[in-house]
Amino acid sequence: MGPYRIEELAAVTGTTVRTVQSYRTRGLLPPPERKGRVALYSEIHVERLRLIADLIGRGYSLNAVDELLGGFGKGHGIEHILGFADTAGPDEERSTVTGSDVVRRFGDDRAIDDLLQLGLIAPVANAPDGEAVDPVDRTYAVVRPEALAVGEALIAAGVPRDRVIKAAESLSRDATAIARDFVRLVVDSVLTDEALKSDENITRATDTVSSLTPFAERVVAEYVTAALHDEITTEIQRHLDNLLHRRSVI
Repeated sequence: MGPYRIEELAAVTGTTVRTVQSYRTRGLLPPPERKGRVALYSEIHVERLRLIADLIGRGYSLNAVDELLGGFGKGHGIEHILGFADTAGPDEERSTVTGSDVVRRFGDDRAIDDLLQLGLIAPVANAPDGEAVDPVDRTYAVVRPEALAVGEALIAAGVPRDRVIKAAESLSRDATAIARDFVRLVVDSVLTDEALKSDENITRATDTVSSLTPFAERVVAEYVTAALHDEITTEIQRHLDNLLHRRSVI
């Protein structure tokens, strides 16, 4: 369906032209597509208007809806609204690495695709004028500098690259599971419907979620550090026992 002129959009969603214009001004609706002097709206606008109507019908104030959805119309993601914006900044503020550097440091050009898949690096810019560029000749932003450095150190220490990649994939899955459990633990109790019915409560709830993030990071780090210590001690003891056993047999 669509596209719709503003009068048609208002009719389809059971609202008024004035309301649509008001929501656009507040940033609750994304800009329409323009063809000449005509503004055309799509199904995205229909769904957004229905969502706003549903939230208001549930008792949310317009200020609360604005707090929740207004950031999207201003180009922000939900992580920005909740205070989780990427602290590394845009690509130009990150350190960069060339494809040839990746090949040199990680062994072969397969490493470029591996690191892209893991989210450790990201292309800085598209090739000019749609021109195809060899991945080795491209420049990449370093998204996860610590993980990249650890991977390089493991390979330099003699750990096969394929095993390092598999370990990174496993670690990413485990980290996602831990983060999901923690977020659900907090969100299910803090970001309730009642908490999101006023702009004051939204601010308080999102501040609470944001403030608990460093706590989660410290707890995870503490558990991982303790687990690493236990595993290293166990493995070293196992190898020493095996060595002593072989010597006693000889």
